[in-house]
Amino acid sequence: MLTAQAVKDHLPILRRYARALTRDIEQADDLVQNCLVRALAKERLWQFGTNLRATAATVASSSSRRQDATSRAVRSTSFAETRMPRSASALVAPA
Repeated sequence: MLTAQAVKDHLPILRRYARALTRDIEQADDLVQNCLVRALAKERLWQFGTNLRATAATVASSSSRRQDATSRAVRSTSFAETRMPRSASALVAPA
């Protein structure tokens, strides 16, 4: 069973790792919170003797990559929506 003390023992390490991944304190805190929520949601799958530190780092890393991919998709969609299509008259050279 995943205990509160086990989680508390790994919080400083997880925070440092999240800050290294995101390079932003607020995003790192969000990443740590997301990681903890996921860990608590999957608590029933936890097996004694499993390396909590490695598991938390894996969850943080995959969450960070997923957030990066999502933000890139949003940025590219926003850019595509703001571009104005060329009209046919703009393509014709003036005489």
